[in-house]
Amino acid sequence: MKHFLFAASLLFLAGCSIDIEETHPIVEQVFLQEEASNGGIVCTIDGSYPHIKNLSSVQVEVNINATLDELALTMKEVVRNCQETLNDITELDAAVLDSTTVSYDVKLLNDKIFSVTILSSQMLEGAAHPTNTIDAFVFDLSSGQPVTLSDYFANTPGYEGILEQAIVQALQKEDMDLDGTLRNPVEKFYLTEDALVLVDLFDVYALKGFEVTIPLLDRPPKDS
Repeated sequence: MKHFLFAASLLFLAGCSIDIEETHPIVEQVFLQEEASNGGIVCTIDGSYPHIKNLSSVQVEVNINATLDELALTMKEVVRNCQETLNDITELDAAVLDSTTVSYDVKLLNDKIFSVTILSSQMLEGAAHPTNTIDAFVFDLSSGQPVTLSDYFANTPGYEGILEQAIVQALQKEDMDLDGTLRNPVEKFYLTEDALVLVDLFDVYALKGFEVTIPLLDRPPKDS
């Protein structure tokens, strides 16, 4: 299969950046726990997510960690409100346990980029399988802001079509032909040292872990 090669373009992103000196960023673990109960319904979340520290710019740290805290808060709110959801699908006074575990994986951390994935796995007692959700972040360490695909490919007109072709080829390699209605929008991705990886492409349990890896050129292109 032919691979599409893209050059990392984060150095050329438009917008404001915050001046920082060279440092050695550190990722620390933040524990995430919440429990809510009502009658026989018990909902829990347990795990951890990352914070970044030891940057020269405190504001960059604040920007990144605030984004990650917002996701954690959303997860907690789901737990606090889960009784209302479960009341609609369970019998009156039924004993139900809904448990969610959360973990993270740092994919790339250097002086320019912090890329991380956060996986939550929600298991309703008696269900055939868990509901898995993956969130992926790429942070620009000059500003602390999340980088979107449109930011990353700002210098690549028509990148959406190229990504779509890469997805189709990856499916063909696995001999899969799926209904387009099962597709999620192409939005989530992470970076490694040598690749851009698309994730959360399908709203199907069996394909939640399906990823499309796109190799990157070693050097960014010069502005024309």
